[in-house]
Amino acid sequence: TADAKKEEKLLMTQEQSIRATFDIFKPDGVIEVRSMDAYTFSGYFKDREKLVAELMKRNDKTWYFVMNDINDACYSREQSERILSKKGLKTTGDKEIDQIKWILIDADPKRPSGVSSTDAEKEKAKKTIKRVYKYLRHEGFADPVVCDSGNGYHLLYSVDMAVEDAEYTKKFLQAIDMLFSDADVEIDTSVFNPSRITKVYGTIARKGANTMERPHRASGFVYIPEEILPNSIHLLKKVISVLPEKPKPVYR
Repeated sequence: TADAKKEEKLLMTQEQSIRATFDIFKPDGVIEVRSMDAYTFSGYFKDREKLVAELMKRNDKTWYFVMNDINDACYSREQSERILSKKGLKTTGDKEIDQIKWILIDADPKRPSGVSSTDAEKEKAKKTIKRVYKYLRHEGFADPVVCDSGNGYHLLYSVDMAVEDAEYTKKFLQAIDMLFSDADVEIDTSVFNPSRITKVYGTIARKGANTMERPHRASGFVYIPEEILPNSIHLLKKVISVLPEKPKPVYR
């Protein structure tokens, strides 16, 4: 039937996007995927085929992955090459990241918590992310990977930074927030930490009830540069320089 064909096509597109997520952001090393329901589900994988198959089997969940380089020892946790959910399950922390490889800029439409965005709200996030993209390109940044988060939009910039430099990511996002957040859309400044998770693109964003006005949508890719070039920390510092300096304390 037409519906069955439509469903089959959707699943194929989802699987392609899930594969592309790991090909682009995690071409080697350990991948941790995670989903948060009433309990946290987590798995550590090196076998890409097995990972994609596991996520497609659990297509009823929204999946995330740790976008930076994970210490190889984490692979030996109990959820190695399988997805588990149990009390006390260990997941990746900031101290278990070896290198910062990606900076995430997340433009999210303002709305009550726990609900999906409307089409109009999401369109406002698109306008904001375009403005951020143009600004950073003008400042000398190489093109990011542009993604649709389901409810808003993401820019993911390639970097090669030490974990100790996470403070620069934090200030960089604060500067972007200061320049581009407004009454309708905010730049998420909380996504600076090294063990940050972001969407496995292709999975469905499921916030709140799936209604006509606020539907559950598939996340996915909008633009993938032909060549993904790393951006230097000096470019971040240039953007950070727009932040007002904190006044120095005056001692009387």
